[in-house]
Order: sequence, then C-alpha cells, then structure tokens
Amino acid sequence: MKRYICTAVVAVTLTIVAGCGGGGEPAGSNSTPAATTTTTEAAAGEATVEQYASLVASHVGLWGEVVDNIDDSCSDPNAVAACSAYYLTASFQAESINIELTAAHDPACRDNPNCISYVGEVPDEITTLVTDTEAAAEDYVTAYNAWEATGCADPLDSACAAGEGFAMSFALESLTQQFDAWSPYTAG
Repeated sequence: MKRYICTAVVAVTLTIVAGCGGGGEPAGSNSTPAATTTTTEAAAGEATVEQYASLVASHVGLWGEVVDNIDDSCSDPNAVAACSAYYLTASFQAESINIELTAAHDPACRDNPNCISYVGEVPDEITTLVTDTEAAAEDYVTAYNAWEATGCADPLDSACAAGEGFAMSFALESLTQQFDAWSPYTAG
C-alpha cells in the first residue's frame, strides 16, 4: 500500500514540477519585512522576487492545512492513523516545494528543454530565504524518513515521540516558520 502511495505522490510531484513554469501572476513584495517592493524588473537571467513568491505561495495554503490537521489529529489518541498520514503528507509537500524551488534556479533545468520549471537566478534580495526554505524542506523530509525508519507508526507513543519524533516535529515547525518568513512577499 505504501509503495502505491509513494508512486502516486512521485507522479504528482513530477507533474507539478513539469507544469510549473513560474510565469504566474506576481504574488508579493520583497524579502525584508520592513521594505516594500512593487513589481520588479529582473536583470538578464534573473527571475523576479514575485516569480519566486508566486511559486512559494502555491504551497503555503496546503502546508497550513496539513499542519492544522497534524495539530488536530495528533492530539487525539483515537486518530493515530490520521496523525501518521498527515505527517506523511507533510513529507510529500516538503519534498515538492524543495524540488520546485531547486528546479526554479537550477542551471541543469535551465539547459534542459524538457524542464519547464526554471524561472531564473534567485534575486539577491531573497537568496537566503530561498536557500533556507529549501534546507528546511529537505530537513523535514530527512527527519520524517528517519522517524519512519524506526518503525514507529504512532506519533503519540512516548517512545516514538522522542528522538526522531522530536526531530520530525522540530523540522515541521522550522519549515512552517520558513513559509511564514515569505509572508511579506506572498501577502496580496
């Protein structure tokens, strides 16, 4: 069953990556919350802040939903299966945003006519934000995989909640904070 779910998620992720060209509507402003930016004009080969913000904005709502579902189901001892499923869903979403953000500025994607996810070099204004978001997404996937490898199926079990479970929860919160850090650019 798990293999079928993973295969389906990989297929969906690949479809998302193949279909996201990053040329959507501008979504927001810039990387420093105190500053404001209107639609910017990018230097040759560089994407705009708005293109990256739009890409991230497409994930913010789904991420918020899964985190809310984790909060709700993981506090209910009768919802262990749902809790585990939401943690798995979060790992798929984290992997998806990491793939999309990386492809958006990956020269290998730029040079591949079959890769339509490339939008351009990351603007200096948001380089750290992009890098930190990619790292947080990768950290969550790694933490989830480590937790799953322990054989834990019950996130509420005290043995499962310790060690890798704690790392997974911490990584979930870290990626949530990264999405929050995009709010000056994605609010609109």
